[in-house]
Amino acid sequence: MSAEAVRLMATQSPSSKAIYHIFNMGFSSIGAAFSRSAVHHKASKRGVAELTHFLSGELKSAGLSSIGVHELSPGLVLTHLLLQDASPDAKKFFSVVAESPEKVASTLLPKIRLITGSNRLVRYQPLVMTFFRVLLSLKLPFIFDWSFHKLQN
Repeated sequence: MSAEAVRLMATQSPSSKAIYHIFNMGFSSIGAAFSRSAVHHKASKRGVAELTHFLSGELKSAGLSSIGVHELSPGLVLTHLLLQDASPDAKKFFSVVAESPEKVASTLLPKIRLITGSNRLVRYQPLVMTFFRVLLSLKLPFIFDWSFHKLQN
Protein backbone atom coordinates (compact mmCIF):
# COMPACT_ATOMS: atom_id res chain seq x y z
CA MET A 1 0.00 0.00 0.00
CA SER A 2 2.84 2.38 0.83
CA ALA A 3 4.48 1.67 -2.53
CA GLU A 4 1.27 2.61 -4.35
CA ALA A 5 0.89 5.78 -2.27
CA VAL A 6 4.52 6.76 -2.99
CA ARG A 7 4.03 6.08 -6.71
CA LEU A 8 0.97 8.37 -6.78
CA MET A 9 2.55 11.08 -4.59
CA ALA A 10 5.73 11.10 -6.69
CA THR A 11 3.66 12.20 -9.70
CA GLN A 12 2.48 15.32 -7.84
CA SER A 13 4.26 18.68 -7.79
CA PRO A 14 7.62 18.30 -5.97
CA SER A 15 8.56 20.25 -2.87
CA SER A 16 11.68 20.67 -0.76
CA LYS A 17 9.61 19.81 2.33
CA ALA A 18 7.07 17.08 3.03
CA ILE A 19 3.64 18.16 1.80
CA TYR A 20 2.25 14.69 1.06
CA HIS A 21 2.02 12.25 3.94
CA ILE A 22 1.59 8.52 4.53
CA PHE A 23 0.39 7.37 7.95
CA ASN A 24 0.99 3.76 8.93
CA MET A 25 -0.96 2.31 11.87
CA GLY A 26 1.37 0.67 14.37
CA PHE A 27 1.65 -0.92 17.80
CA SER A 28 4.06 0.26 20.47
CA SER A 29 6.45 -2.36 21.85
CA ILE A 30 4.61 -2.21 25.16
CA GLY A 31 1.23 -2.43 23.45
CA ALA A 32 2.36 -5.54 21.60
CA ALA A 33 3.77 -7.08 24.78
CA PHE A 34 0.46 -6.72 26.61
CA SER A 35 -1.77 -7.51 23.64
CA ARG A 36 -3.59 -10.82 23.62
CA SER A 37 -3.87 -10.73 19.84
CA ALA A 38 -2.29 -13.42 17.69
CA VAL A 39 1.47 -13.42 17.13
CA HIS A 40 1.14 -12.62 13.42
CA HIS A 41 -0.96 -9.52 14.23
CA LYS A 42 1.53 -8.26 16.83
CA ALA A 43 4.52 -8.94 14.57
CA SER A 44 2.97 -7.19 11.59
CA LYS A 45 1.98 -4.14 13.69
CA ARG A 46 5.47 -3.87 15.18
CA GLY A 47 6.89 -4.25 11.68
CA VAL A 48 5.03 -1.09 10.71
CA ALA A 49 7.43 0.95 12.86
CA GLU A 50 10.42 -0.44 10.96
CA LEU A 51 8.68 -0.07 7.61
CA THR A 52 7.97 3.58 8.40
CA HIS A 53 11.57 4.22 9.46
CA PHE A 54 13.17 2.49 6.47
CA LEU A 55 10.71 3.91 3.93
CA SER A 56 11.38 7.40 5.23
CA GLY A 57 15.12 6.84 4.75
CA GLU A 58 14.67 5.43 1.25
CA LEU A 59 12.51 8.37 0.18
CA LYS A 60 15.11 10.79 1.52
CA SER A 61 17.91 8.94 -0.33
CA ALA A 62 15.85 9.01 -3.53
CA GLY A 63 15.40 12.78 -3.20
CA LEU A 64 11.63 12.54 -2.64
CA SER A 65 11.57 15.17 0.08
CA SER A 66 7.93 16.07 -0.62
CA ILE A 67 6.69 12.76 0.89
CA GLY A 68 6.58 12.24 4.65
CA VAL A 69 6.01 8.83 6.22
CA HIS A 70 4.77 8.57 9.79
CA GLU A 71 3.61 6.01 12.32
CA LEU A 72 0.16 6.57 13.78
CA SER A 73 -0.47 5.00 17.18
CA PRO A 74 -4.09 5.36 18.28
CA GLY A 75 -3.73 3.14 21.34
CA LEU A 76 -6.61 0.90 22.34
CA VAL A 77 -9.81 1.98 20.64
CA LEU A 78 -13.10 0.65 21.99
CA THR A 79 -14.51 -1.10 18.94
CA HIS A 80 -16.65 -4.16 18.33
CA LEU A 81 -13.55 -5.97 17.09
CA LEU A 82 -11.69 -5.26 20.34
CA LEU A 83 -14.57 -6.55 22.45
CA GLN A 84 -15.27 -9.57 20.27
CA ASP A 85 -14.35 -12.76 22.13
CA ALA A 86 -12.95 -10.73 25.06
CA SER A 87 -13.32 -12.21 28.52
CA PRO A 88 -15.22 -10.28 31.20
CA ASP A 89 -11.87 -9.36 32.82
CA ALA A 90 -10.51 -8.11 29.50
CA LYS A 91 -13.66 -6.03 28.94
CA LYS A 92 -13.20 -4.50 32.40
CA PHE A 93 -9.59 -3.64 31.52
CA PHE A 94 -10.66 -2.18 28.16
CA SER A 95 -13.22 0.02 29.91
CA VAL A 96 -10.31 1.63 31.79
CA VAL A 97 -7.73 1.87 29.02
CA ALA A 98 -9.57 2.00 25.69
CA GLU A 99 -11.13 5.15 24.25
CA SER A 100 -14.05 5.70 21.90
CA PRO A 101 -13.21 6.04 18.20
CA GLU A 102 -14.64 9.57 18.25
CA LYS A 103 -12.40 10.71 21.11
CA VAL A 104 -9.29 9.20 19.54
CA ALA A 105 -10.09 10.74 16.16
CA SER A 106 -10.79 14.17 17.64
CA THR A 107 -7.41 14.08 19.43
CA LEU A 108 -5.36 12.68 16.54
CA LEU A 109 -6.81 14.77 13.75
CA PRO A 110 -5.27 18.11 14.85
CA LYS A 111 -1.91 16.35 15.35
CA ILE A 112 -2.11 14.84 11.87
CA ARG A 113 -2.98 18.18 10.29
CA LEU A 114 0.04 19.86 11.93
CA ILE A 115 2.57 17.18 10.97
CA THR A 116 5.80 18.28 9.32
CA GLY A 117 8.85 16.43 8.12
CA SER A 118 9.01 12.65 8.03
CA ASN A 119 9.44 9.62 10.27
CA ARG A 120 7.32 11.07 13.09
CA LEU A 121 5.34 9.12 15.66
CA VAL A 122 1.83 10.46 16.12
CA ARG A 123 0.46 8.99 19.32
CA TYR A 124 -3.02 9.36 20.79
CA GLN A 125 -1.58 9.80 24.26
CA PRO A 126 1.77 9.12 25.92
CA LEU A 127 2.20 5.57 27.22
CA VAL A 128 2.75 6.94 30.71
CA MET A 129 -0.85 8.23 30.68
CA THR A 130 -2.15 4.74 29.89
CA PHE A 131 -0.15 3.29 32.77
CA PHE A 132 -1.39 6.08 35.03
CA ARG A 133 -5.00 5.26 34.14
CA VAL A 134 -4.42 1.59 34.91
CA LEU A 135 -2.76 2.37 38.23
CA LEU A 136 -5.47 4.83 39.14
CA SER A 137 -8.15 2.26 38.42
CA LEU A 138 -6.38 -0.26 40.65
CA LYS A 139 -5.90 2.18 43.53
CA LEU A 140 -9.31 3.88 43.55
CA PRO A 141 -11.29 1.01 45.11
CA PHE A 142 -8.71 0.77 47.92
CA ILE A 143 -8.78 4.54 48.52
CA PHE A 144 -12.56 4.64 48.49
CA ASP A 145 -12.84 1.60 50.78
CA TRP A 146 -10.29 3.09 53.20
CA SER A 147 -12.02 6.50 53.20
CA PHE A 148 -15.45 4.94 53.70
CA HIS A 149 -14.27 2.85 56.66
CA LYS A 150 -12.40 5.79 58.18
CA LEU A 151 -15.54 7.95 57.94
CA GLN A 152 -17.59 5.29 59.74
CA ASN A 153 -15.11 4.94 62.62
